[in-house]
Amino acid sequence: MNKKLIIIILVVLSITGLQVASLNAASRGKTPAYGMFYKANELFREEKYKQALAQYEQILALGIESGNLYYNIGNAYFKAGRLGKALSSYEKAKGLIPNDSDLKANNTFLESLRENPVLANPPVWIISMLKIFGGYFSIDRLSVILVCIYWLLFLISISAVLMPRYRARLKKYIISGSMILLLISCIWAVKFYDIHSNSYAFVIETVTDVKFAPSAEATTYFKVYEGTRVTVIREEGKWMRIKTPDGKIGWALRFALDKV
Repeated sequence: MNKKLIIIILVVLSITGLQVASLNAASRGKTPAYGMFYKANELFREEKYKQALAQYEQILALGIESGNLYYNIGNAYFKAGRLGKALSSYEKAKGLIPNDSDLKANNTFLESLRENPVLANPPVWIISMLKIFGGYFSIDRLSVILVCIYWLLFLISISAVLMPRYRARLKKYIISGSMILLLISCIWAVKFYDIHSNSYAFVIETVTDVKFAPSAEATTYFKVYEGTRVTVIREEGKWMRIKTPDGKIGWALRFALDKV
């Protein structure tokens, strides 16, 4: 019985190893962009921020994304005096490298520079806690953790069937593992919903008028300032219907916003 279990575990680990190797091979296929990335970094060090941004944008145009790339783009935009674009780039980087300490520090500093910051209405405390935990992981990493826990529970369940003498002990692990799986599934679901059901943007103009209707002649409802993060409800021509963190809704010109 034990030999069979060991064989099953080795097969699963082998398949996982092959998948990781294939992912690494795929990422190595993007190395030609490294030269462009290195050149952009050199331009940044020389304080040629606009030229550095042009190089970084060329890398994005190739369909290559990474947390470090968006982080460097954010730094370049900040040095170029574009607070809104910098915060937007940092937000994209946070989705890929959420635990980067330099990114967190820079993002916090830039948020402190915003003029007239808008305070968000507090969400339901359970959702708020799940979002806090989810902030430490990217959606891809959470998916990997879920798959690993699922397969671990599957192997433990098989072990309980194959080894009746250990069934009572293994049952405790199955219950504990199931609770952890449920918790992480909730965190994953909240993060997935937040990413795919809501479209966000950052205000990139110093001051932007938000109208009651999508028309230049419409009455101005309120103003938003550079660096404010808003939810995009709908897009209509050159206008976007947005919602501020404090719940105000109105129409702003598309060019004044940078979608995340």
